[in-house]
Amino acid sequence: MILKYFFLITIFAITFQTGIFAQSESELEFGEVTFTYKDSKTKTFDDDVLLSQTGIDEDELYDDLILNNAVTKLKKFYFDNGFFYTEIDTNLRYISDDDNISVKFIITENLRYKIDTLIYAGIESIAPEVSKKISKLKVLK
Repeated sequence: MILKYFFLITIFAITFQTGIFAQSESELEFGEVTFTYKDSKTKTFDDDVLLSQTGIDEDELYDDLILNNAVTKLKKFYFDNGFFYTEIDTNLRYISDDDNISVKFIITENLRYKIDTLIYAGIESIAPEVSKKISKLKVLK
């Protein structure tokens, strides 16, 4: 009796893993990619800029690795622009009519940091005319 149930469960598990009952992930494509801001009244960056940072193309085959890399790229982009504590979450929605997955990035920017004071160290031995030019700089580029 136990052997009979074990046999049925084994057949079911093998059938499920081969994808007869489940749709293969490789057949799905990325659908619409959108960005929303959580707890923020302004959008710092346009959606086109954010989309280009993700590296996701609509109609590209869906892959978890691509999505995880997109989140990492967005976090790095925000970090490079002064948002050190940005949180990025994703919301996926399967659209059966088109066999694609719609991705919504939910962004919490938090505080943006800027340079307040710049202190030069170790430049005591430079030429006086260069020192004057450095002291006149008002904007760091």
